[in-house]
Amino acid sequence: MNRLHTAIFGAGLAFLGLIASASANTILTFGDANSVCSAIPGSSANLSHEAGYINALVPLSAGSHTIGAYVYGRTTNFQPPAGLPTATDIAAVQSPSGPSNLGIDITGYRYLLGKYGNADYVWFVGSLSGLANIPLLSNSSWDTTIRGNADGHGLSHWAVFNPTAQVPDGGTTVTLLGLGLIGLASIRRLFRR
Repeated sequence: MNRLHTAIFGAGLAFLGLIASASANTILTFGDANSVCSAIPGSSANLSHEAGYINALVPLSAGSHTIGAYVYGRTTNFQPPAGLPTATDIAAVQSPSGPSNLGIDITGYRYLLGKYGNADYVWFVGSLSGLANIPLLSNSSWDTTIRGNADGHGLSHWAVFNPTAQVPDGGTTVTLLGLGLIGLASIRRLFRR
């Protein structure tokens, strides 16, 4: 009976770990509560330049701002938390080649930048974890309000900035522990024969 309890306990842990791993993706849109701002023209696909744009955008007040050759649009929805750190390209991660707007792992990062044609859009993701989806096209009413047009540029790449110190576990540890207990119970049963 003890072996049966171990096997059931292990299977239960594995199941709980899989449930914890299978959470729904967060949908980020232009102008939502996490949407910080945009920069026109956007930066090249250089993490250092993109971090610089984020740092120029975050402290601005809501509305449109022209600084040099750039037009920055800051949303009214985003309320920055106190002590918001500046963006840095240290340990930043850029998307693999080809645009993919689904399942971006934002766990442990503070900023997510999407590059659409000649525009950069920034979301604050420091209060979120798991996977996120961002729009594939920049054509939106928010885009029209900030830029004056909605030209529908496609996503060319994304990048996440400012990893935090702690990264929450997505259930993998519990799953592996459960599978390990099942394996130990099976081996024990095999050798008892």
